[in-house]
Amino acid sequence: MALAAPIPVNNASFERPAQDSGGWINELADAEPNGDVVEGADWLGQNGSNDGATFIEFIPNFNSEGNQHLGMQSNYYVFQNTGKAWKANTGYSLTVGVGNRGEPAGALTIIGLASSTEAPGPDNTLPYQNANEFLEDPLYLSGAGMTIDSGANDRLSFTDYTVSFVTGDLAPAGNVVIFLGDEGTANRSHFDNVRLDVVEVAASLPKPVAHFPLDENGNADAFTASTVENVTFGSPGANANTGTSATFDGSGLIQHDWSADLNPESFTLTLWAKSDGGAGAWNSPVTSRHDVNPDSQGYLIYDNQPDGAWTFWSGNGTAGGNWQVLDGPKVVLGEWQHIAISYDNAAEKKKLYVNGEVVAESDDIVFPNDTTPFNIGSGEDQGTGFQFVGDIDDIGLWNVALNDNHIIVAMEGGVKAFTEGGGGQVNPLDPDGDGIFTPLEEKHGLDPNIADADSDFDGDGVIASVEIFELGTLANNPDTDDDGLSDGVESNTGTYVSVLDTGTDPTSADTDGDGLADGTEVPDADPPGSSPVLADTDGDGFTDGKETLAGTNPLDGNSKPDFPVVIGYWPFNDPGGAETAEH
Repeated sequence: MALAAPIPVNNASFERPAQDSGGWINELADAEPNGDVVEGADWLGQNGSNDGATFIEFIPNFNSEGNQHLGMQSNYYVFQNTGKAWKANTGYSLTVGVGNRGEPAGALTIIGLASSTEAPGPDNTLPYQNANEFLEDPLYLSGAGMTIDSGANDRLSFTDYTVSFVTGDLAPAGNVVIFLGDEGTANRSHFDNVRLDVVEVAASLPKPVAHFPLDENGNADAFTASTVENVTFGSPGANANTGTSATFDGSGLIQHDWSADLNPESFTLTLWAKSDGGAGAWNSPVTSRHDVNPDSQGYLIYDNQPDGAWTFWSGNGTAGGNWQVLDGPKVVLGEWQHIAISYDNAAEKKKLYVNGEVVAESDDIVFPNDTTPFNIGSGEDQGTGFQFVGDIDDIGLWNVALNDNHIIVAMEGGVKAFTEGGGGQVNPLDPDGDGIFTPLEEKHGLDPNIADADSDFDGDGVIASVEIFELGTLANNPDTDDDGLSDGVESNTGTYVSVLDTGTDPTSADTDGDGLADGTEVPDADPPGSSPVLADTDGDGFTDGKETLAGTNPLDGNSKPDFPVVIGYWPFNDPGGAETAEH
């Protein structure tokens, strides 16, 4: 999501027509409208712009902003057609100061958003005979309004209330209309300082290529399993949004014939798993691989390596190295854990998530499996080994690399959240509507109830949303990798320009891998230092770190260490086997 320009509200604090202290007027028409509002946008009552049931008044010390506010009698309403058309996939936050002049508890006030197909003008009307009829409007019923017990607030005070509403793929017809009303329970309602903010959201959640609920069978909408053996369906699921699960006893298999759709270039695979295996078992909840050593292809998850951890394996085709492995945290036997793996083909970045958190990532190439089946509950090319022991639930596969927010949606709301869509109230995972879900806000020290995606909480010159979704840095730490450089100057371009554009990676303390922290390598210092993006600044065959250790000059190609340097190392202790050494 991204914050957009707020929708201007004409005479938002009801300061016009201006009144003397103690004065009031029934006329709502503004002779000098704000310059930034749509022509014709103004406050109107249900009976026009001048009716005895509503009034702009100046009561000393009873306001939210300025001197004046809007008062309203029982079961009446006032509205403003903003002239701004509703947009699809957009969040709207209406905030209004609601006052209590001495009304008893139970005096109900209404605020909300309606729609009008009319152009703004003095003859605008809404289809409600009174304020209560707005409570039956489809927009109100979908979450675009609220009823407030204004009488429960302190006497002679105003309190801000906010209605947040997100449209779906189909926007409401017409223009956005602000609605202020009195429900008619008791006495009057009072309003001031009306604000309408807008948050642009993604067009929609990315639709999965396949969703395997594993409730009753091993199928997805477009994929029917070719083999289902020794699998029990109907076991308790991971949470209320994932249905039931499938149990595998170590001999089970759900297999789908090879399909290019199940092996996209970029991908995300998510699932819930409750493992009952043991350390060293190499049990696989999902495997889609073609093991052609040294040119292996595809992706797979193991629930155990010899250390008993979740691992993400992938093959890189003809590139050197055969299998690339990301190791995560230890498996918690007998407990549900949410596992996700992703690969961004353009960025050549793979990630492993456990319970919604990135636990490992690397820069690698993943070559799609071009031959063998997609196996659930078993590993190896044909699903004949590495059988899973335990329960698996709610598998989703996408042909894009999901972002951190999406992974949380899949975990909390289930894969079905990506297929059901629709608008309505703001996602409870994002109560402030700023596009950063609560678990991420808490991780980064942000406030989940305040829209702070555009804030620079740690003062490093980068706003929170960019740090979280683009840079992968912490929004509450100005130097995420603790290398002595601010995240804001580490541009990750690979080219050093200046101390304000270092070209270094803000998530790596030693970008060039020369053994020196990025912040200690400053080429334009006095005296000059080595480059933080070149491991061997002077090109003499010795890294800057080794030259510093030896006391030689890393800027002078003729200044070299006089001790031998190890140029290769083969430990021969890789339990996973077969990797090609690069030398």
